[in-house]
Amino acid sequence: MYESEMRQLEQLAEQARRGDALAAAELRRRLLPQMPCIVRRALRPQSKATASTRRIRDAAAAMNAHAPSRDAAQSEPFVQRVGRRIVAMICGDFKGPAAVARPMQETVRF
Repeated sequence: MYESEMRQLEQLAEQARRGDALAAAELRRRLLPQMPCIVRRALRPQSKATASTRRIRDAAAAMNAHAPSRDAAQSEPFVQRVGRRIVAMICGDFKGPAAVARPMQETVRF
């Protein structure tokens, strides 16, 4: 990705952290197409062990625990599932601000 695209993603992530549901949806829309390539690269044995690579490998290992075979880990459906899980982990962290309880505040406006 280009630097300008990364800045846009960072801005969307910041807006999503503040509770903007549209920004979270846009972030998800932009990340999903990129994830298969990122996941495949992270699952290669020669890939550097960065924090994001470790998270992707951990998610893949957890998803592949029931049938740990190299062929399954390289299959396109598996890569897609891992990519969706990673995007869900990224976008799932973006919760809107908690509603403030104001039981004694009037709700009728004049």
